[in-house]
Amino acid sequence: MSHTMRGPAVAAVMAFVLALLLPSGRAFAAATTGPFASDEMIQLRLMNEERAANGLDALALHPMLTDLSRQHSKVMASDSSAGGYCGDKAGTLRHRSPLDTGVTQNWKTLRENVGCDGYGDAAEHVHAAFMDSPGHRANILADNVEYVGVGVYRDTDNVLWTTQIFMMGADWDSSLPPTVRPPTQVLEEGVFASTQSFTDGSADHVLIGRADNFPDSLGGAALAAGRGPVLFTDGIASGQDNPVLNPATREELGRVLRPGGTVYLLGGTAAVSTATEQELRDAGLTVERLAGAERRATALVIANAVIEMQGEPDAILIANGWNWPDAITGGAAAASAGLPVVLISHDRVDDATAAFLDAHPTATRYVLGGAAAVSDRLVAQLGATRIAGASRVTTALSIAETLFDKVTGEIVVARAFGDSEWGLALSWASYAANNNNPQFLVRSGIADRDPELAEFFRAHADDITKVRYGSSVDDALRAEVADLLSGS
Repeated sequence: MSHTMRGPAVAAVMAFVLALLLPSGRAFAAATTGPFASDEMIQLRLMNEERAANGLDALALHPMLTDLSRQHSKVMASDSSAGGYCGDKAGTLRHRSPLDTGVTQNWKTLRENVGCDGYGDAAEHVHAAFMDSPGHRANILADNVEYVGVGVYRDTDNVLWTTQIFMMGADWDSSLPPTVRPPTQVLEEGVFASTQSFTDGSADHVLIGRADNFPDSLGGAALAAGRGPVLFTDGIASGQDNPVLNPATREELGRVLRPGGTVYLLGGTAAVSTATEQELRDAGLTVERLAGAERRATALVIANAVIEMQGEPDAILIANGWNWPDAITGGAAAASAGLPVVLISHDRVDDATAAFLDAHPTATRYVLGGAAAVSDRLVAQLGATRIAGASRVTTALSIAETLFDKVTGEIVVARAFGDSEWGLALSWASYAANNNNPQFLVRSGIADRDPELAEFFRAHADDITKVRYGSSVDDALRAEVADLLSGS
């Protein structure tokens, strides 16, 4: 964490309208469920929509600024020194002073909006009030900021307290997180898949993994087991060594988890931070971290948790821990049948994994992937059956044909060729498990490049009644699948 440096060119800009009183005359709205409200992400989306309409780049959500914003919103709600800012409610609306309090990265510009809604209305109302105020509007539409933190707090009177901190990072600070975050699509896919898989308060547990790196999440689908979603959050990024829980994940977790449910964190503190863990515990949730010293050890911790939850397994899935497609594709099968997934390298099994396999001698061992993933010598040493095709597409097909008795009803179709597409596929494992059906991988030109899959779709056209596509499957590829399922 770098020390904040300032020079002659540094300027701090803030909205000087210290009290934003929202219009009165509205009905008192019901509180959102628990501490995981949707207001932060709604405000972020609305701000970026306003900026896009004005030809400005979107603001990147900064974990450190988000953490400071949440803290300050709670401070305002708890400060009874001067009430009356939001109707007749307690609390004091004020800016942080000095404005750079807690800002631990080098900056050129800082701006801040604070507001409160004494009628408990939706975040859209808070945003509208900001946009109607010249000072607050100027901050949202500033062309000299690139990061934002959004933090809200609802007090016992259902007053919505909001802090927005805007920042332009210093050019010389190489530790700033990227303004375009590659994992964003993975984060959004996990949330969307969860909304499609589970009704409010219906998940027994929620798994949270790192959005920008796959190893610790590889075995997570088996633990999801169709009883809870796999969600994602930001891992440790350069310059931000303890990121808070991603707000979108925060919102969805609060919606889906049943009272008394468990949150499983996949991997060590480099994968899911201590700040995230503490935030969840502070919310009164039961949290269990599943972590080992490295990816294979973490997979074993998760595998043992699967067995504790599901009982002695009929089979164990074995995959290369440095090449994700086979393990991710096996995720739907692992989730459906409650099968543990363990990780090995191409030509070696570590002692701890070997001991785990020996401790379950009656379980059939399946190695996922071809000889490029796991050597023939090692498959023979393990006494395992290989499930593989000529490519990751046909390996996924082989997994479906081997581990599922019959494919009927709804299937899940995803791509798995881009750097972040492991998360897009893994997000849908619980959905596939709920339908007791496999997950298929596709790429353009199915009929020519993957004729075995094309023939499978044609042969099962009457059995497959619906297809759920991951967001990485574009319209042209969806049309290919639809044509094959129509028998053409």
